[in-house]
Amino acid sequence: MKKLFALLLAFVMVFSLVACTGDTNTDGGNDATEAPVEEKVQEVTIGDYYVKYDHAVLYKPYDSEMNPAVLVVYFDFTNNAAEAYVPYTRVFTPATQGGETLKPTSFVDKDNPPEETDYNKTMCEPGQTMKCACIYSFTEGAGDVEVTFMDNFHTIEDKLVVTINPDDLELITTSLGVAE
Repeated sequence: MKKLFALLLAFVMVFSLVACTGDTNTDGGNDATEAPVEEKVQEVTIGDYYVKYDHAVLYKPYDSEMNPAVLVVYFDFTNNAAEAYVPYTRVFTPATQGGETLKPTSFVDKDNPPEETDYNKTMCEPGQTMKCACIYSFTEGAGDVEVTFMDNFHTIEDKLVVTINPDDLELITTSLGVAE
């Protein structure tokens, strides 16, 4: 009887060990396709300023023959300095596409104006965070756009480079007019 009990106990221990080392996926699905996608936070501290990339949108005019589409890049600018500054005087945001530098531009869109502040006009007080927008002319179908957020005076090495695929962006068709 003792041998039977010892044998039964040994089997229970072996099966328990196998159960502990087996697949922990209880829903029977494939782990590779069901793993949650972790969104990468794209941010950088540049001296006394904190910059966080938010998102980008394409604005395409109704009359695309006359006006090209524009790329609007939104970011948060936090002023941690002791004085108020216009974000444009502190953060430089060059953009390239296919090795070519994109021209900053502006536009008039009475139907859907960008809600965020144009970063080259408004003062940001110490401790304040502003929503900012940069607008670029770009070439449709020419590939990814790289936007770099860096120190305007090029003395601080910290920077953030964001790669944007225009094909993945929300497209807003508007009556905008691009100002060259």
